[in-house]
Amino acid sequence: MSNGAQLQTPGDRIDLTQDDIEHINAVLTAEGRGALPEGTTALEITSDEVARPLDSAGNQLGSPAASDTFQARNAVIDEIVEVVAACLGTTPAGLSLQGVLEQINTWQKAAKFVLRRIGLFAAISCGGGIFAHYLL
Repeated sequence: MSNGAQLQTPGDRIDLTQDDIEHINAVLTAEGRGALPEGTTALEITSDEVARPLDSAGNQLGSPAASDTFQARNAVIDEIVEVVAACLGTTPAGLSLQGVLEQINTWQKAAKFVLRRIGLFAAISCGGGIFAHYLL
């Protein structure tokens, strides 16, 4: 990575410096994933565009932990928008204003948004809208 190589095709291998490994581990940890396996010195790109960690001998090491459970942030935001829309009795298209979407990009912000718009008792009763959205 520090050497400026571009990963373009399957089978490409990139040697990592200690700074690269520390940076990658910091990013993985921030995303809620596990760090690179101990002894990683390079990454290899597979045909399905997955970066596999390699040791100094070129042997494949395990993948970073929790890679199967990682979910893209935009998928989480889409789910938040659906829940808020169900709670307010509208559709996600009804909440498409950019200002509204910026206010509900986390579950905590979505809860505050609903409470400010409809009040505590209505927010409690919006469980019926969520129930109808997901179970009917």
